[in-house]
Amino acid sequence: MNLKLVSKLLLSTSIVLLVTIALFAYLNISTMKKLLLAEAVAGVDKQSDTIIRTTHHQMLEDDRTRVYQMVHEVGSQHGIERIRMINKNGHIIFSTDDTEIGTMLDKQAAACNMCHASKDPVLHASSMNRSRLFYTTEGKQVLGLAKAIYNEESCSAASCHFHPASFKVLGILDIIVSLEEMNAQLIAYRNKIIILTAILLILISFSMAIFMQKFVNSPVKQLLKHTQKLAQGELGSGVKFTSNDELGELASSFNIMSQNLMKARNELEEWGKRLEVKVAERTRELTNIQAQLIRSEKLASLGELVAGIAHE
Repeated sequence: MNLKLVSKLLLSTSIVLLVTIALFAYLNISTMKKLLLAEAVAGVDKQSDTIIRTTHHQMLEDDRTRVYQMVHEVGSQHGIERIRMINKNGHIIFSTDDTEIGTMLDKQAAACNMCHASKDPVLHASSMNRSRLFYTTEGKQVLGLAKAIYNEESCSAASCHFHPASFKVLGILDIIVSLEEMNAQLIAYRNKIIILTAILLILISFSMAIFMQKFVNSPVKQLLKHTQKLAQGELGSGVKFTSNDELGELASSFNIMSQNLMKARNELEEWGKRLEVKVAERTRELTNIQAQLIRSEKLASLGELVAGIAHE
């Protein structure tokens, strides 16, 4: 398939634009995903801190029933999959999912590995380092965040506590929330980016097609038309083009070339006419000379005849 110049330019430019816009859209969506995830982690971290602070008084009084009730009420909110409290030995002492209460967590599990990846446990890890993304058995993507429950001075001094002050961490509060809303927002944002990218690509391609038609295709067609006329011997027509770019310089050079060719042809025609006149003059001179030669030959023959007669 033979493509015209404008089609080639438009196709190549559209491909470059498509790749550039697609790369920009990918980076934009990736950045938005990171921002939404960081916002979700910060929200869960604040929620964990709120739970720990609101249950602090009940913990000092060792009112576990009230603590578990408050945690269960928070866990019933929309978007929260599960909240569980884990002691320093890894036992799940409470969970909004009753089936896992009393079970033991491995320190290499996802909820513990954030701080127990090395030999020395990390006492203060950032919220992003304490977070994890995984899928449930139902295939739902969730975000888990573990927050340490520290042995504060008010805790170690309380009458109900038997933990000495040397214990830095009493347990872990682990919250698992659903990322369905975040993924829905991300999908909606991605769809908007795709639609805007398509509209932008169409508008840019359409605008480029118009500009190329006006500033490239039309001048090239005009040059091609006059080139064909020049090939047929029509030297009088010139290209009417007033732009100051390369195509304008090409049109000006074409007009100069046409004028020079016309001047050369006129000179050749004039020289041809002069040559014809000179040839005609030479022809007449040769004719006269030939006529004189013929008369001379006739006179010579006549003289020989007269001499022969006289001799006889």
